[in-house]
Amino acid sequence: MDAEAALAATQKIQGRGPSRERHTGAGHEPRDGAPFQPPTGKVAVFSMDGLNQTTVAILAGGAGIKLRSVGGDRPKSLSTVLGKPFLAYQLEQVATAGARKIILCTGQMGEAIEALFGNRYGQLELVYSRENEPLGTAGALRLTLPLVDTENVMVMNGDSYCRTDLKMFRTWHALNRFSASILLAKVDNTSRYARVETDNARRVLHFINKGTSIGRGWVNAGVYLMSRELLSTIPANRAVSLERDLFPALVEHGLFALRTSGDFFHIDTPESYQEAERIFTKIAAHASQLSASGSQTQRKLSL
Repeated sequence: MDAEAALAATQKIQGRGPSRERHTGAGHEPRDGAPFQPPTGKVAVFSMDGLNQTTVAILAGGAGIKLRSVGGDRPKSLSTVLGKPFLAYQLEQVATAGARKIILCTGQMGEAIEALFGNRYGQLELVYSRENEPLGTAGALRLTLPLVDTENVMVMNGDSYCRTDLKMFRTWHALNRFSASILLAKVDNTSRYARVETDNARRVLHFINKGTSIGRGWVNAGVYLMSRELLSTIPANRAVSLERDLFPALVEHGLFALRTSGDFFHIDTPESYQEAERIFTKIAAHASQLSASGSQTQRKLSL
């Protein structure tokens, strides 16, 4: 999809409210105490072929109202799973894929995220783009444009997690020279999610609204790749949604999807915490096995 087609698609997006003041701020050290950091030795070394040339934007503006009974009065991204903020798991995932620069899109109670994480997480540089009023997922992403200094940007919803190879997704997107692509996960019951239908060429055909489809199927996994040029065509200073406005408008111009078999969950209810704990426990066990296997190999080589 070229720039002209991208512009035509985004011109179809309907505004959802009056103009909003735009505000973008750089990361800073927290006002109280040391920033939250990963355990020593747990952050991966940057790879040469991963996300080191791709800016990552995490949509961390969710207020977490539905989770107050288990998460307290805090942003959804700071919900604690197995003793660690949910956002930390996402940061470690993109660090493993070689990311360098992360833009955290914040909103209500955004100062709590900045205070906890500061401007670095391990080797990751953290910068902040905070909206003064709700702009929707696409509007919040458009706000980051001055901070995006790479050709492509990977976008992640701040309230979902997909256990997948992000480097592979980025490579697939780049080799096919797509302007926009999304990651799909398979779930047993699609009624909680937006079901996505594709053709054999992996072109998105339809988005089926949540609650209107049941049974096993492919759903939006909350991870996207798009060009900076496409990002610049999103209407500025207006409330716009990726899921309801931008993506449906892009379908006829070419929006592509990569299917993944990895575990997926969305933190939107107290019950979803159990699924989050199960998956993160599984990931930790797998990492421990790999570490033990590596140590055994190293001992054998040293003999």
